[in-house]
Amino acid sequence: MKKLLEKIEGADFHRPVKHLLITSVLVLLLCGVLNAFMFRTQIAEIQNYHDSQTEIIENNQINTKESQHREHDHDQEEVSIIDNSLITPPSSAAIAVGITSLVLCCACAVSYWLMVVAWLYKASSKVGLNKVLWGVLGLLTNLIALAAFFIVQSQRMQCSSCGTWQKKAPYCTSCGAQLQNLCPKCGKICSAEDAFCSHCGTALKDSNNEEEEDD
Repeated sequence: MKKLLEKIEGADFHRPVKHLLITSVLVLLLCGVLNAFMFRTQIAEIQNYHDSQTEIIENNQINTKESQHREHDHDQEEVSIIDNSLITPPSSAAIAVGITSLVLCCACAVSYWLMVVAWLYKASSKVGLNKVLWGVLGLLTNLIALAAFFIVQSQRMQCSSCGTWQKKAPYCTSCGAQLQNLCPKCGKICSAEDAFCSHCGTALKDSNNEEEEDD
């Protein structure tokens, strides 16, 4: 288990995710085409029956309540006809294709689910969050945990000096490097690497250099 977790932390998910997406799309398309072909008789029979029932209902809508009662009785008859004799039973090959398609689609879904869990485990470890907690959240809620992770990550920043991820603060908690600057003109907080203030456009590098020279 420990080796597996170490592999997850060192894995590059760009290629596996790309391959999984391509594979899933191909599987869905192939399964859709095969099932449509194998069950074409049943699909056509259901469509024809639906069309005929729609026509009958439209004609009955202009009749009296007695006609509406007959329509209700006809709907009950519709269920028995569909269950008993209207739809041709699918062949063994069609059933096999349907089951295989279901298994393949489930395999793609499970692969996607587990990949999200693995990515959350690695990403949370990288930004200094509890990797076990985020792995469990990904396993239980998947997309909800993924969205929550991006929200939490947006509230953190990486030190350009030592690479440590931490909550947004003026200085790094690991090496003490400056992470934020105050714009001398508008007073807004800017990144330590910003050359200009994103709020008023004031040059930050020059003002920092002047302060260092004055010291």
